[in-house]
Amino acid sequence: MNPPRRSLLALVTLCLTVFIDAIGGALIIPMLGPLIVNDGAANLVPWAAAGARNVYYGASLGLFSLAMFLAAPTLGAWSDRRGRKPVLLWCLGGSLAGYLISALALHAGSIWLFLAGRVVNGLSAGSVSVAVAALLDAGAAQDKQRQIGRMMFFVSAGQILGPLIGGLLSADGGHRLLQPVTPLYFAAALSLLGLVLMWRGFGDHRVFNDSAPPDWTAGLRALADAFAEPALRSVTVPFFLMQLGWVTYFQFLAIFLIQRLGFEERGVGTYLMLLGFGFALAFGALVGPLARRFGPTRPLFAAMAAMSALIALVVAGAHPWLTWAAALPCAIAYGVAFSGLMALLARQVGSDRQGMITGVAGALCAFSAGVSGAAGWLAGADVTLPLWTASALIGAGLLIALLEQRKWTPVPEPVEA
Repeated sequence: MNPPRRSLLALVTLCLTVFIDAIGGALIIPMLGPLIVNDGAANLVPWAAAGARNVYYGASLGLFSLAMFLAAPTLGAWSDRRGRKPVLLWCLGGSLAGYLISALALHAGSIWLFLAGRVVNGLSAGSVSVAVAALLDAGAAQDKQRQIGRMMFFVSAGQILGPLIGGLLSADGGHRLLQPVTPLYFAAALSLLGLVLMWRGFGDHRVFNDSAPPDWTAGLRALADAFAEPALRSVTVPFFLMQLGWVTYFQFLAIFLIQRLGFEERGVGTYLMLLGFGFALAFGALVGPLARRFGPTRPLFAAMAAMSALIALVVAGAHPWLTWAAALPCAIAYGVAFSGLMALLARQVGSDRQGMITGVAGALCAFSAGVSGAAGWLAGADVTLPLWTASALIGAGLLIALLEQRKWTPVPEPVEA
């Protein structure tokens, strides 16, 4: 028989947890300019030259991604042994501590304390992967793609609202509450709310009996296993290439829009919000129906092909109207491809390894965000080169997926008495 469905309160708690995590992580992005790059009273490195400030800016993003890369698979594997709820409480508590450390850094004017807060936030940024695993614990095998799409809808909604909220709360509008530190206190309050909701509103579906502390080498071993096992490797390699291509496109898109197409700051922001709307539309309304109508692989292959082609078309056309026209379908294609590959990953392992595999996916996303920064030297030569690289990476991921799909054999789900 299929596992019983979660109560509505537990489902709402999981969705709100990832929504809170996404908002908290995204709202800090608008703060980094005033805190590190721009001149002003809030700058944490006023003594640094422009080039050095860029290094600190990159460190504030890179240290978070590196810490998440190390922690996400570890926390996922730990949740397979200890339980989803304790690990989610740990993640939310760590997020609360990280935001408070960063807030203290602003009051003390310390860039090093601020970077320490970013590391703490990265080490606890595993709630999305663990929450997805918790949702999959109670879902039927054929329902995994819809469940992942539902969860990612709330992630994308948080990523849309996060920068907007962060920009509004840190704006100098003359009100004493609107200060650079305000978004950090807001994020800390959200984390505290998540802690209360998780403590009161969620219970593990499965029974977990292992009370051992996290093994910080287990995550790296799980990551190695994901590339060593043929069935897993057949999905993790396309997933990594697709994610690396998309993140490269996303991170260097603004430079292309400004330098090649003459976009202003407001136009870039509107374009990114349109992409976010496409994510939400795909995750919230399209992933489930497409999987039910066409199966798990056909929408995936079509979406990856569309992503690669649309990015190439935007670069080759280099025209504003073409770029605007491609935004929504490209974002929708990413949402469909991401959900499809995540569902395939989840189906390659048994229920006792769901936390591990979702943690591995989170680590690959974090690693992609860090590695894609290396495309900056390409942009120095030509702003279109990172985007051409993104299209090629996604196309390579599609080709490997087509060649490896014969290895995609779902692990049988255990039959409950």
